[in-house]
Amino acid sequence: MKSLTDPLLTICQQAAKSIMDIYHQADFEQWHKQDQSPVTEADYASHQIIVEALQQLTEQYPILSEESSTIPFSKRQQWSRYWLVDPLDGTKEFIKHNDEFTINIALIENHQPILGMLYVPVSGECYVGGKSFAPMRWTAEESWQPINHTAQDSKTLSILMSRSHLSTKDQQLLTDLKKTFSVKVVHAGSALKFTWLITGKANLYCRFTPTSEWDTAAGQAIVEAAGGIMLTSAGNNFAYNQKDSLINGPFLATTLTGSRLTTVNRVFQQVI
Repeated sequence: MKSLTDPLLTICQQAAKSIMDIYHQADFEQWHKQDQSPVTEADYASHQIIVEALQQLTEQYPILSEESSTIPFSKRQQWSRYWLVDPLDGTKEFIKHNDEFTINIALIENHQPILGMLYVPVSGECYVGGKSFAPMRWTAEESWQPINHTAQDSKTLSILMSRSHLSTKDQQLLTDLKKTFSVKVVHAGSALKFTWLITGKANLYCRFTPTSEWDTAAGQAIVEAAGGIMLTSAGNNFAYNQKDSLINGPFLATTLTGSRLTTVNRVFQQVI
């Protein structure tokens, strides 16, 4: 898996260039899909570059991308290993010009992400991690460097919440967690939230509103590579490509361990 790191980085850099070229335009094309979620010409440009580049890799696997997601489950369920791609995660943030969007590429094997890459087009930072290696961060100044996770105060929960998708259950979760912990809320858009977990800026990310499988797989791979965990509302490990719908249920992603993880998971399940 680690041998794919540099080829995937090159692919993300190429896609990011197309994204940023459009981002810097005074105006760009945007539409709404059938589910009313926004999509822009940058989403499609990035998708095209990533898919074509993945098809040129030595190891060939099927590709499921947000912008080509109509592959029926009857076909997908036969895949034991495939690429899961979000060519532009955080389209709403892209449209708002707040810089908080990413490129997500994950390799899924037997329903679990075994490799994940998150690339931040605005900064050029890249995060990668997998089943067989600890997470690393790439910058133009330092190249690949291991990420040294910084543990936070055991009495404090730094909980990540979306800028665009807060719900009444989010508020209930905060109320219930404050009965036990000192709670700090950190807002971030897109899959950037997963990178904040592994760099120690936060230690908890709970999500109740819908996401899609390509939104979470790369981040999950990296968090798990750092020793973290991502759980369903039933307390099971989060899995992919197990049903016709590609919409995720609620989840909890965290680097917490021990009694703090037990307490947080109990509160999370009660809120659901």
